[in-house]
Amino acid sequence: MKLRTYVILFLFAALAPALLRAEENRDSLSLVTAEWNEEQLNRKVTFRQGFFKGNLFESNQIISIIEIKGAKKKRNSPYFAFAAEEELTRTSEMAVKHDALAAVNGNFFSFKKPHNSVDYLKINGTEICGNNGGDSRRGFNQTGVMTIDRKGRIAILKPDSTDKEWERILDAPDIMTAGPLLMISGKKEPLEESSFYTTRHPRTAVAILDNGNILLVTVDGRNAMAQGMSLEELQSTLGWLGAKDLINLDGGGSTTMYIKGKEVVNHPSDNKKLDHLGERKVANSLLLLFAE
Repeated sequence: MKLRTYVILFLFAALAPALLRAEENRDSLSLVTAEWNEEQLNRKVTFRQGFFKGNLFESNQIISIIEIKGAKKKRNSPYFAFAAEEELTRTSEMAVKHDALAAVNGNFFSFKKPHNSVDYLKINGTEICGNNGGDSRRGFNQTGVMTIDRKGRIAILKPDSTDKEWERILDAPDIMTAGPLLMISGKKEPLEESSFYTTRHPRTAVAILDNGNILLVTVDGRNAMAQGMSLEELQSTLGWLGAKDLINLDGGGSTTMYIKGKEVVNHPSDNKKLDHLGERKVANSLLLLFAE
């Protein structure tokens, strides 16, 4: 190999980290300085939506966020619950049935009957489904757990065991397993190199911020104007927004965000159009309720 080639390779290796940092700084700046469309749903719940035209990960992105502060089952406060149906049902329909203020789709599921989660789900103390699929070890979709306590407060946990029975020891009336887990206690979880991680897709996620606020997040995708994110991009995006704990839920055509009075506010991709009509039927959802 010629000396010139060695020099070029050396310079590239030396400059690559700096170039990467510059790119990350540019993306994070685009995110935090964007002019988000924002609406206060009530004094504790804010909805905002950002449109990025080529200036976030050099791609077009549409991000929808519901931010909740002080979630707790008490008068005039929002709180969380899970919902599930025996038949596949749209997230918006589950939200309407339970008179939810807002909702996003839940964890992964099978299209085969019975229409049910393939990951652990317990609602109001009743186990709906265990962790299914594969051997006794957890898949990528079972690396994180959300719990809702008796006061309607949500937490994100990392199992300390690969045993698929681990969820059954948790003292919480409502439990949903999903994944991949992307952040825990402010530290990024390692990501795999498989296509599910690296390909851009619509994404749904839940984040807990350092200040205790909760974010329900959807990223639209599978459209030229909304290209979706890899899990590394999603991890970075929510990290820049202050996430301490972060879990990925079912995405792709399932990704849906509903707000009472507005209906579906993101752009579900199942109809391959950039509108609000392409909502897929799913097995379960995460609801934001409001105690009058």
